[in-house]
Amino acid sequence: MHSPSYSFPVLSAQRAKAFEASVVSSMEEEWLFMQRAGRGIAQQVISDFQELRPLPESLRILVIAGKGHNGGDAMLACNQLLGDLPRASVTLL
Repeated sequence: MHSPSYSFPVLSAQRAKAFEASVVSSMEEEWLFMQRAGRGIAQQVISDFQELRPLPESLRILVIAGKGHNGGDAMLACNQLLGDLPRASVTLL
């Protein structure tokens, strides 16, 4: 019996770039994907935290991000977190 695989292969930077180019056809579409990623990250941060305990009123979040699109996703996630949790403090490094 074959069980389905729920893992995703790790791609090299070159292969990841080629994959993204094959599914993203314009800069506008790329921006939409980044916004979706930022929202998803923010929602998951909140969900993961709530698994541990209720969200405090003045939640403090530290985000360490690099450059490139992943860094852009992180900045959009910070923006979403501040929108969802107006009393939170988000520090981006």
